[in-house]
Parts: sequence; structure tokens; C-alpha cells
Amino acid sequence: MSTDVNPTFNEGSEKSGSDWLTRAAGTGYIADLGWSDRIAHWFLRIPLAVLIWSYGIQKFPSVFTNPGDFGVPAVLYVLNGLAEVLGVIALIVGGIVETWNPKHNLLRLGGDIITRIAGFALASAIGGVIYFFYWGSITLSNPHTMQFGLALFFMLRGNKLIRARQVELPTANAAA
Repeated sequence: MSTDVNPTFNEGSEKSGSDWLTRAAGTGYIADLGWSDRIAHWFLRIPLAVLIWSYGIQKFPSVFTNPGDFGVPAVLYVLNGLAEVLGVIALIVGGIVETWNPKHNLLRLGGDIITRIAGFALASAIGGVIYFFYWGSITLSNPHTMQFGLALFFMLRGNKLIRARQVELPTANAAA
């Protein structure tokens, strides 16, 4: 069973030497730019974190004193504030693990799970804001819509930046 992306482009073949375009065509990505995968996610994480942090931190003086002032049930208002603040912290922690790129798989899995939980918390918080305050009048150019999309991206994608590899499965004839 081979785990190469494309068995015809192995390291020892004449096509894979210094011809980066041929290797990229065989693998589907440029292998020499692996460092960019480890920092590119920050261009999505930082703006999302700054925007949601500013919304979440504003809620904290009133979370404990008068949480029902905005016409939202008090429990949801408190959960929204906590989800925004703790979700941003988890998003940053997951990003640090992804950038650090630990060799131990359990640490990488932990960073992936933290990022997915952060995405879920942020998507839930922003979805609640959209539902209670903007439902019926929201457009795609609304910042909450974009934040919701980014939160869903991190919830569904996590820290998964490694390309999936094709694996050759044994055929029925080869097994016999």
C-alpha cells in the first residue's frame, strides 16, 4: 500500500529533481512553500479574533449586572458573552499549536479540536446575534455574515492544512 500522492513522481525519478512545476503537477501543491501553510491561517484568525473580542468584551460589565437589557433572555446573553471571549482565546491557542507544528500527533489533534470547538462557539454566538438582531434584514455585506462564515470555516476545517493523500487500495485480483 503506497501513501505517495502520485507514485509516478517519486523522489528518485528523473521528473522530480529540481523541476518544481512537475512535482507540483504530480502532488497538487508546491512542497517548498510549507512554511506558508503554517502562517497563512493567521490572516483569517486575527481579524476574526479582534472583531469578536471587541464585541464579547463589551458585554462583560453588563453580563453580571443586567443581562436582559437587550431583549435577549439572560441565559443566552451570558452564554453569548462567554462564547465570544472564550472562543477567541481558544481560536488563538489552536492557531499557536498549528504554527508551532508539534511532532507529537496528540498535540496536533488537541490543537485541531480546540480550533473546531472555538469555531463552534463563535458560530453559535454570531448565529445568535444574527437571529435576535438582524434576522430578515441581514445581507452578505454585513460584517456578522462574514464573521459567521469564518467561524464555520474554523469549525469545519479545524487546523487541517495538510493535503489529503491518495492511497492505492489493493484490488480483488491482487488479494487472491
